[in-house]
Amino acid sequence: MARGSAVAPAKTPEEEAVVVDQNYADRPGYDPNFLDDVEVPLPGLTKQMQEDTAVVGSQFRKGDDAFELAYYHYSVYMNKRRRTAWFSAANVDGSHRPDIGKRQGDRWFLDPRISREEQMGQEAYEHGIDRGHLTRREDTAWGTTVASALKANNDTFHFTNCSLQASLFNRGKDRWQGLEQFLLEKHAKKDKRKMIVITGPVFAVNDPVYRNDNMDYSVRCPIQFWKVCVLVREADGKPSATAFVLGQEDITDLPGFEETFDVVATQIKIADLEKRTGLDYGLLKNHDHFAQTPDPGTLELPGAGLQGQRAKVIRTGSDIVA
Repeated sequence: MARGSAVAPAKTPEEEAVVVDQNYADRPGYDPNFLDDVEVPLPGLTKQMQEDTAVVGSQFRKGDDAFELAYYHYSVYMNKRRRTAWFSAANVDGSHRPDIGKRQGDRWFLDPRISREEQMGQEAYEHGIDRGHLTRREDTAWGTTVASALKANNDTFHFTNCSLQASLFNRGKDRWQGLEQFLLEKHAKKDKRKMIVITGPVFAVNDPVYRNDNMDYSVRCPIQFWKVCVLVREADGKPSATAFVLGQEDITDLPGFEETFDVVATQIKIADLEKRTGLDYGLLKNHDHFAQTPDPGTLELPGAGLQGQRAKVIRTGSDIVA
């Protein structure tokens, strides 16, 4: 397969496939100054993490950042060893939401700005494994015109912006999709407000190995995913940053996996998420109201290396401390 080529499923004549302009010169990427009165830089990588990060060709770079893959309204840093993003960071604007129509005819694209060997393609997504968006298409589908919103929507269909996800996890109303819809539908769109959403996997050394018959490589599949949401509270005008971890332990029941795990969906402190991911979220820790406010639903995590870390099981939107 040629670098940058698209992989498309068969479609019926009435379907309109996703179209992506692969001249990437006009991609503005993630805006750290998107929210009023608070700067939210991209998460920082350790030196070791940088060594495992895909380097963007110099002709495609946004400024001086050698790692940032810039798209419309979001950016990605790729873990080349795991062929999956360290994170995908998006600007979400609930006040500019033109109707772009219903989703039809998925078509996914490799990104030619990094090596083919640093990203997974369609060959990995078989046997109940979804191409799980990290940054949701609905989150970026905003703009002053239908055309600009549609371009941003379509730009999320890059393999760099997806991860191996079990269908039940990716589409479950009580799991990944449920949390995403709560953040967008109940806050950003309903209140016509801005929000920043940063999403990524929790990479663990004992993540299960995955390889199907279409792949000429093996990759460890993340069992847990995290999400950080940042907004300015309407009540007091103060920034609020909230972190979540969700698990897809049942993915290991699908063909191609070797191990099983047991994890839960929780809200955790951003400082504790830094320990789990190795990423630096900067001053967001100062705006973490879950860390600052005692809550009767908070648990002290008992696992090895987790002493002193706080977590809260999330069952409904009302459980979230923001």
